[in-house]
Amino acid sequence: GEHSKAVIKPDTIPQKWDARKAGYQEAEKEFRRLDDDSPEFSSYLGLLKKMVSDSNAVAQEFALSAVLAFVENAKVAGKSAGEICPLLVTKCLGVPKARTKELAQSILLMYIEIEKQDIVLEALLAGLQAKQPKVVQASIQTLREALRQFGRGVIQPKPIVKEFARLLEERDKVTRDETKQLLIEMYRWVGAALNNQITNLKPVQQQELQELLKDLPDTKAQPERYLRSQQAKMQQQQAAEPSANHEGAAAGDSADAAGDTAAAAAVDPYEFLEPTDVLSKLTKGFGDLIVSKKWQERKEALDEVDKLTQVPEGGLIKLAKADYGELFSQLRTVLGKDSNLVLVALSAKCMAQLAAGLRKSFTPYASACLKTALEKFKERKVNVVTPLRELADLAAGCTTLEAMSEDYIAAIGNKAPGVKIETCQLLARQFAAAKPGALNKKLMKPFVAALLKAIDDRDQETRESGYAALGTAMKVIGESNFKPLLGDVDDLKMKKIEECCANAVVVAKPAAASKPTAPAPKAASSAPAPAASLSKTSSAASGTAASRSKTGTSGPRPGAPPPAAKKKTAASTDKGKKGVGGGAGLGDSLPTEQTISDETAVETCSNLFGKEIVEQLESKAWKSRLEAMEAIKTKLNDQIGSEIPCQAAVRVISNAVKPGLKDNNFQVLKLRLETLSYLAANAQFTRTSADACLEEIYDKIGDAKVGDSAKACLTAIAEACSLDYVGVQLAQTVFKLKNPKNQSEALNWLAQSVLEFGLRIPPKELIKYVRQGFAATNPAIRQAAISLTVSLYMYIGDSLRSLLADEKPALLQQIDQEIEQIKDKKPPAPTRGLKHAAAAASGKSAGKAAAGGGANADAGDDDEDDAAGVEDLVPRVDLADKLTDATVAKLGDSNWKIRKEGLDEVRALLNECRLVTSNLGELPERLRQRLADSNKVLCSQAMEISEALAPALGKRHAKNPAVHRPIVSGIVLNGMSDAKPRQRQIACQALNAWCEQVGLALLAEGDLFVEALRKENPFLRAELLGWLAEKLMAHKKPLPADFKECLPTILTCLSDRSGDVRKKATEAIAPIIICIGWDSVMRAWKKLPPASQGDVRAILDKEREKAAAEAPAAPAPAPAPPPPAASSSKPSSATSTSRNASAGAKKSATRASEESSSAGGGGGGSGAASKRKSGSTAALSAAADKKAAAAAAEDAGPIAPIQVNKMREQRLSDEKKRKVLRWDFSGGQPERDHIQQLQRQMTDAGFSSELLGQLFHQDFRQHIKAIESLSAYLDNGGDDAAEGHRCNVDLILKWSAARFYDTNPSMVMRCLEYLNRLFQVMMDREWLLNDSDAQAFFPHLLIKLGEPKDVIRRDVKSLFGKANRVYPASKLFLYFMDGLAAKSAKQRQECLDELGKIIQVQGIGVCQPTPAQAMKAIAKQIGDRDNSVRNAALNTLLVAYRFIGEPLLKMVEPMQEKDRSMLEERIRRQGSSGGALSGSTADIPASSARESTPPKSSGVGSNSATTSRPGTAPSASAAPAQVNSATITRRGGGGGGGGGGSGGGMFQLEAPELDPMPVVPGDSEYDMNAEEEEMNRPVEFPKLARKPAEEDLTLKSSPDAFTAITHVITQVSSTDSKLVCSAVRQLIEVMLDEDRCKLLSGHVDPILLAVTNQISLNTEPADPVGTLDLLRSLLYCLSTVFHVAVLAKCASKDRLKSVFQSAISLVISDSLTRLDPSDADHVNRTVNQLCASVIANADRTRVLLSLLRSLYECVDRVGFSQLFTELNIKCLWRITRELDKHVAEYDWDSVLAECNAFLTSFPLESWQQPDGDAPLRAVTNLLHKLCQLKGRDNTREGLNELYDFKQANPDTDLKPYLSKASAFFNRYIEQGLRSIEKERLRAAEQQQQQQQAVSALMSTGGQLPKGSGGQLASEMLAKLREFERTHLLNHSQPDQLT
Repeated sequence: GEHSKAVIKPDTIPQKWDARKAGYQEAEKEFRRLDDDSPEFSSYLGLLKKMVSDSNAVAQEFALSAVLAFVENAKVAGKSAGEICPLLVTKCLGVPKARTKELAQSILLMYIEIEKQDIVLEALLAGLQAKQPKVVQASIQTLREALRQFGRGVIQPKPIVKEFARLLEERDKVTRDETKQLLIEMYRWVGAALNNQITNLKPVQQQELQELLKDLPDTKAQPERYLRSQQAKMQQQQAAEPSANHEGAAAGDSADAAGDTAAAAAVDPYEFLEPTDVLSKLTKGFGDLIVSKKWQERKEALDEVDKLTQVPEGGLIKLAKADYGELFSQLRTVLGKDSNLVLVALSAKCMAQLAAGLRKSFTPYASACLKTALEKFKERKVNVVTPLRELADLAAGCTTLEAMSEDYIAAIGNKAPGVKIETCQLLARQFAAAKPGALNKKLMKPFVAALLKAIDDRDQETRESGYAALGTAMKVIGESNFKPLLGDVDDLKMKKIEECCANAVVVAKPAAASKPTAPAPKAASSAPAPAASLSKTSSAASGTAASRSKTGTSGPRPGAPPPAAKKKTAASTDKGKKGVGGGAGLGDSLPTEQTISDETAVETCSNLFGKEIVEQLESKAWKSRLEAMEAIKTKLNDQIGSEIPCQAAVRVISNAVKPGLKDNNFQVLKLRLETLSYLAANAQFTRTSADACLEEIYDKIGDAKVGDSAKACLTAIAEACSLDYVGVQLAQTVFKLKNPKNQSEALNWLAQSVLEFGLRIPPKELIKYVRQGFAATNPAIRQAAISLTVSLYMYIGDSLRSLLADEKPALLQQIDQEIEQIKDKKPPAPTRGLKHAAAAASGKSAGKAAAGGGANADAGDDDEDDAAGVEDLVPRVDLADKLTDATVAKLGDSNWKIRKEGLDEVRALLNECRLVTSNLGELPERLRQRLADSNKVLCSQAMEISEALAPALGKRHAKNPAVHRPIVSGIVLNGMSDAKPRQRQIACQALNAWCEQVGLALLAEGDLFVEALRKENPFLRAELLGWLAEKLMAHKKPLPADFKECLPTILTCLSDRSGDVRKKATEAIAPIIICIGWDSVMRAWKKLPPASQGDVRAILDKEREKAAAEAPAAPAPAPAPPPPAASSSKPSSATSTSRNASAGAKKSATRASEESSSAGGGGGGSGAASKRKSGSTAALSAAADKKAAAAAAEDAGPIAPIQVNKMREQRLSDEKKRKVLRWDFSGGQPERDHIQQLQRQMTDAGFSSELLGQLFHQDFRQHIKAIESLSAYLDNGGDDAAEGHRCNVDLILKWSAARFYDTNPSMVMRCLEYLNRLFQVMMDREWLLNDSDAQAFFPHLLIKLGEPKDVIRRDVKSLFGKANRVYPASKLFLYFMDGLAAKSAKQRQECLDELGKIIQVQGIGVCQPTPAQAMKAIAKQIGDRDNSVRNAALNTLLVAYRFIGEPLLKMVEPMQEKDRSMLEERIRRQGSSGGALSGSTADIPASSARESTPPKSSGVGSNSATTSRPGTAPSASAAPAQVNSATITRRGGGGGGGGGGSGGGMFQLEAPELDPMPVVPGDSEYDMNAEEEEMNRPVEFPKLARKPAEEDLTLKSSPDAFTAITHVITQVSSTDSKLVCSAVRQLIEVMLDEDRCKLLSGHVDPILLAVTNQISLNTEPADPVGTLDLLRSLLYCLSTVFHVAVLAKCASKDRLKSVFQSAISLVISDSLTRLDPSDADHVNRTVNQLCASVIANADRTRVLLSLLRSLYECVDRVGFSQLFTELNIKCLWRITRELDKHVAEYDWDSVLAECNAFLTSFPLESWQQPDGDAPLRAVTNLLHKLCQLKGRDNTREGLNELYDFKQANPDTDLKPYLSKASAFFNRYIEQGLRSIEKERLRAAEQQQQQQQAVSALMSTGGQLPKGSGGQLASEMLAKLREFERTHLLNHSQPDQLT
């Protein structure tokens, strides 16, 4: 009781345990009460150590509970992890009390949660080494629990795995058992990667583990607990979820996302292997043995290498990183020169094993090994050839055909047959693995010439090998491309080559078989945006320039970056334009216009300005011209920029009206130029307008009075049309100008413009004309050229000076003097740019201002990019081509004089070439040997050559690892270790030269510095540490993780015996802290021996203060730019999200800064935290500033790996124009050209150099690091990261597609995990893939569906599931259809499963190219040999059967009887089992699709009432379906008349008066004679539920309108009613927009198909009320289509038929009876108006044809009710009734053909009952009406001609010609002739003149041709018979025709 109020104070701890216990309890309460950022927590940091170490067990338990509360709630808790975690392991985990142990574990896990997992893992691993078994056991338990809760992404498995073997050998059984449980838990996360570790255990242990592993579930391990950063992200995702209905899903998605973030890279078994150091294990006498004269000793040496490099059976071998050059050289000597074939074979085997163990590290030695192997193929013994062949394949895989072409060709020409045979076969294998694009004409021409000689060889095997190589090359390249290379080859040889081509098996798809790419849809207009958009604000959709703001709003244009863009975003956007020709890309996208004539321009301006003003411009009086120009400028100022006819005005001012810009009055001329400047700045000034005036302006640039105005005008035009356009033209014209003043001023303007705009003109163009300026005789021109050179130097640097090295020395001296004045200056920030990119420019300037650097911001990156860009301009030499074999041999000679000659020759080559490529051949390796030469003179000379070689290579070529690594290693290991100071000085100079080109970060990769510092050479250590101290202090940026391995050695050097080493090591500590961080240094310090830790710690603390003082200060924050003018007070979602993200970032930064500051500092560096300091930190003291700067460096975040840019559209445009390679390498490895192109594109897009190095590294582990970097950025980078991924998704997908061909499963799995996250982000943000991206990605992803690993296939299927939401399912369907042709049965099965899922979710309408073709292709898979494929095909067809029904069986015909029976049996079982799927598609969730059944009763496909075909009776089963149903039958068909009904609101089509359709009254609800006014009563369509303004619809936000429309139409086919309504809403909104509705003109049929399918699926729903809103939306969509004339006319005949059928089926369905009467009435009236709109607005011919075809189907098929047929006929009658109004609008040939088909299929004799022939009467009435309108005059004319002929030829008998006609036709002819005879007689009596005319006509009978009467009569009757056939009249009313 006396201690109940005791409190643990920071400065005092009670002595009594019960007082401490009470204090701990109070402290726990206090910890849980305080805010997490309370300063009181910091005062307890020093107390935690004593609390954990409390000697009293009871008090310790309460102390741990308080510590747990502290770690949970205090922000500063992470600072205590280094001290507390080891104490928890040693003092708490091994205690007897279970509660204490449990609390200790909880604290350790909490430290992991607050992201101190490295410290916890280090403490637990130390606990595994403890002597007390209980501590070891508890440490294992804690490790297992940490791994289970947090996953392998947080708990790294590699250090734990190394302990398994030792722990399993422990004596304590509990320890062994716990280790087994930990191993099993590890297996859950790592999987098969542990198999290699398990196989190394004892057999008993292996058996025990295998038994335990059998019980593991197959489910993927998922983390149960997340780091604090992951939790924050999950909360943000949940808070951002728009709908409360999706909270559960959001939480799940967030958890999954966090889990994926935590997931680390899948572990490769190769990483667990301990590398074998072959070189160190070789015996000391190996070098002597390998060159011994005794073959036994040489074999002994080779056996030693063979044993060390032997690959265990079924396992892997990993060789340590080292310099294997000497070993390979010795082995090559044996291989090439040894006469003992046993040794030759053994050496080849050793080299192959070394290559397999080194993997990509074998590349530097591959070319030399391959050359030796080719020469040795002269041996024909199998035991020699086999290892040689293996070695050759491995070496060839590490080189290129181009690099080895000379060696291959020389080998083909070798005298030895074996060399020729094996070389040809090797080439055939290389050709087979190559891409068609890689085997270009230049490369193949010498190969083909050599192979043609081989096929003429005397040796048959040589000839066969040559033919095989040529045939393989032909198959890869394509026959049409390859035959021209063959030249004149005789037919027999050509036949043999073609035969080999047919039999060749290639990896890549042959060029001839590649599928042509479908042309991309054209943009909707000529607007600058490359893809159409459905947004109202899109200029591409409107096609006009009116989308510009007329009021000049200051807000950014759509697509421009926000004003507050970050520095890296703005810099990356500009980076691609800044390099070589960077501006061309943006300039090419500028709008152009059609050129107009001068006359048109004058007429346009006369209308605008007045005819008098335009005429006044031609006045000879200058004052009149001046007045006219002033009037024009005044009127232009009053005009809105977008409304000014810019080109016309420019032409009139410039040259269309004389004198134009040749005006001799300077006042008028100046005003003309100023007016042109105004037009360029304010009107839509295109390049066409610029072309009209530039030439005249160039001629005025040197004028003394108007020159300044001319320059200002050029600047304004450059801002309108881009500087590269204006500048290149000026550069091309400048020296054509006669006036030297014009030439000099033009160059001066270019020099100034480069500084104002940035380097937007391709330097190559400028340099060419600068040289012409140097050669000018006028000194002003030369000086102007020098000024332009100086401006270029600011951007390009010393590389420009090297380009001008061949100029005169005096000129070069003058240039150097000018350059010296600006050498240390950086190029100024651009102050001008394209006016079309004003928003982007403002964002860029704001970003740079925020960075505080202005022109210096990101200067390092910019300089590097510029230098790399200019390297492409410089002609470079392949030194390997110049370096002869003799020179290489001299470099390796034993005589030092000859070696010196070789070095002299190399130096001479460098002086001659100056600039070289990275193709150096064997020079790097030879130089490395000479850098270690025993002759110091040669060593110095080699270093000087190395120093000269670095700038000759340049930054891009020097970064090739095969080039710089051997040379730099020689400089460091040999030059810096020399005892002579002069040698070390030369070495430092050489190393500086390479560091300048390569960069310190790249040099620090690998183990070069680690290996050098480990050598106990005081000279080397001191020199290297001093060099590192200097470079690191200037670098002050993060270094690669490999450099951290140097830390233990560097700290050891602080206690070195040598004073120089200690001094240099001390100097290096502060820069290391700045670049790497304090925590990393401390982790290395803890690994030192305890005896030296104290002294070293004192030095570290002292240097830490220096590091804080030297750390770069944070720039002052720039003022935020003013917000853009907004049209609404409500902010958009993007703005809101950005604000929230910024607030969160600021809060996190503040927290990190406080945490680091209170800890007393950290690593240095200009990190993100210091950049985000608030303004209030300026008031802190100087000491606090230093402290915060040091802390900020450690917490600094990495540079964004990818940047926001606008280059994706340009890449898409280049791909469409075939300017770049297509990403098509299906079936083979990506070629070097593809990879290089992708690397260039990523570089231009602003990918960080570190990420680029990882992406294109040869080591897959670097690929994994790149994926981890991208994943982390995507997860934690917020909106900037998401936007960066959107801008570069095409590049990311292409890189991922290339990685799918890698063999490492770990990397592939990591890649798929990242892609799943990326697609999830795309889904969340409603982004869509375009066709180009899909074509470059999905075909390669499909290959992974055949992957044998389940985990990979699962990720691929998950990715395809997400792809449905970002790419139209109908297009994705086609990729799966292509996958059915794959060779892999597993791939075919998975493709079929995916097809079934798509159909089940999207409906049958998704099938492409048509459902029938798709079903037939799927049905073919039933006959597959693989059982899983057969089952998958059957299950997919079963899904389709749910939508189609019985017609499916007709679609799949023809098929084998066996396959058909399997399908029918599966359908039968499906029906009996209630629709459950089986097999591979059984896992489709039921919730993903509704049960879809065909319409029931009276609609299409219903069997309740049928219309029998002629001559057939209705089925017995269909008769009793409905009591009131009746069938339409023929006479004698046995059916009664059917009844109509009353009915609300059916539209009415009155029958023609000729032949009204009888209606049988009945009690049906449909009234066929309802009032027509009811039909026309207005319909209240459902209101569209609009989304909030801040949410962009898919159609509005998509950059590709065609893809967006297709995607939305696919959503209409979905089974999700909400998704359907949303998609319909978007379509209707576009239809109602006059400007945008034209975008849908090509999509009308797909829209109608999707909507009518949905109506059919919902015609008979289980809940009609629930689907009422859906039906209303669908009907409203159809009505809208046919109310818009431009869309209604696009509907095809088949789609119109489906509209009528689905509408009629809906109104006669039973579901309407279950609705409220008012709702049913509303539906009926909607359908009435829909049908009326279709008839009125659609193409009339197609409407009539669709109704006739529908009527044909009603009569032909069983399943259409009588009511359905009657309504179809009523529509036909309505058209017939209004035929006279629109007769001219029909294509009667098509209509009569359809009528003929109907009457031919159903002749008159088949219609038996008068009351059942309504369809026939509908058709004949239509024909009757047509005859009334168009056929009566023709009939009378024919009868008159026949009567005249009869009178002229009375002896001709017509009966034989009429005998074949019908009785009706005979009666018609007889009646017609009698009628004419009566008319003629009556006319003769009344009019004598008419009688004479008749007699004259009869008198012409004598002029008939031979055969006279019979022939003519036959012709006349033929005409009438034709009339009978095509104009069949109603036989029941023949009198009406007369």
